[in-house]
Amino acid sequence: MTPSGEFRVTHRHHMLPQRACHPGSGLAGSPLSARGGFCLELLLEPKHPEIDHVRDIDEVVRRRKAAITEWVKHRHCFTAGWTAGTARGCRVWKPRSLRLNFEFNLECYDQELTGRLEALVWSNRRRETAMYRTLLVPLDGSRFAEQALALAWSIARRAGARLQLVRVHTPQIYVEGMALLADTLDQRDREQELAYLQGVEQRIAALGSVAVGSALLDGAVADAVQEHAASCGADLVVMTTHGRGPLSRFWLGSVADQLVRKLAVPMLLVRPEESPPELGQEPRWQHILIPLDGSDTAEQILEPALALGRLLAARFTLVRVVPPLVNLDSAAAQSASGTSQPVLAQLQAVQDQQQAEARAYLERQAERLRSQSFQVQAQMLAESQVPAAILEAAAAQQADLIALETRGRRGLGRLLFGSVADKLVRGSTWPILVCGPRESGGSSH
Repeated sequence: MTPSGEFRVTHRHHMLPQRACHPGSGLAGSPLSARGGFCLELLLEPKHPEIDHVRDIDEVVRRRKAAITEWVKHRHCFTAGWTAGTARGCRVWKPRSLRLNFEFNLECYDQELTGRLEALVWSNRRRETAMYRTLLVPLDGSRFAEQALALAWSIARRAGARLQLVRVHTPQIYVEGMALLADTLDQRDREQELAYLQGVEQRIAALGSVAVGSALLDGAVADAVQEHAASCGADLVVMTTHGRGPLSRFWLGSVADQLVRKLAVPMLLVRPEESPPELGQEPRWQHILIPLDGSDTAEQILEPALALGRLLAARFTLVRVVPPLVNLDSAAAQSASGTSQPVLAQLQAVQDQQQAEARAYLERQAERLRSQSFQVQAQMLAESQVPAAILEAAAAQQADLIALETRGRRGLGRLLFGSVADKLVRGSTWPILVCGPRESGGSSH
């Protein structure tokens, strides 16, 4: 049975009296033992203990200790002690949980400490989660844009990643000759926008588990977000797209549209919902559909999609659509009026070969992923309308997310705007994970 990878992290803390620090910490007589301190305890427990367990406890502790120690030093905090083991300190009593204890001086106690420690403990739970270390969420001050926060928070918590919130300041246009008033109003707008970002940041920090920061940017919105994504090392951009249902013509030229064209990192486009999940709730995304076309370029979506699916404990469906060469039923009807039967037979043979090759290609990809413990199924579709066929497959398979490259077999230096990728992004009612290829490709397997 495939591990789900879903764990819950709980924490509690208690104050340490003077000279009551951990006996093995070597702090006897130190300033910390004289001042007292506090102990933070983190407990990792699998949500599905029948199939999950915390593996290699010593290795997890060894990896995390270095990261946490470095962070503590950066904070000018002095760590008093480190202990790890299963509940009650007995590994045979509860082998599927991991308990970590940290002792710190009083000056270190704040909400950020708890959240950052939880994030650091989570960050190497699985090697696959290392792809997502920083998630960027563009906001514009509306509740509409904030619908991306619940999913971004969930992904960041599971991956041990940091959330970076951004908003782009756009100066208002005022009547000529009102420069002084314009400057005053612009400063007021900036203060309000900063206060908004800080408020959202505080809401996320209050949940714990995820480290969060924010920045107010200047410039053209898409350019500013793109530059900040590069400067902060964002691995994933999560944002809400406008409009319920399929995107309208207003998608053209929108910020999301521009970012899909420009960003070199994956972008998760979240569709607004009538009843969106509250911040702190866990979205239940269990099925990811991945369209492929047989090219190396299209396969570049697999890495970010698999990393996301691992975090969400999702299963996958690989889809390839092979348009028919000709409507053979119609051609057969015309054969009575003189169409060559050998030509029809040859077309049928070529078409059968193409479909067989597509099935074999999908099965090779599926087997490769199954060998990595992913739950994968493959589906070849013989349809003339490729985008419509993919969307129908997503509906029939009850997919929760579609993941695709923005360029495929014919992606020679340009986004396939008006092509399969664009029609899927514009016509889908599902959330979409998109990513432009990092280098040109096009060889068929």
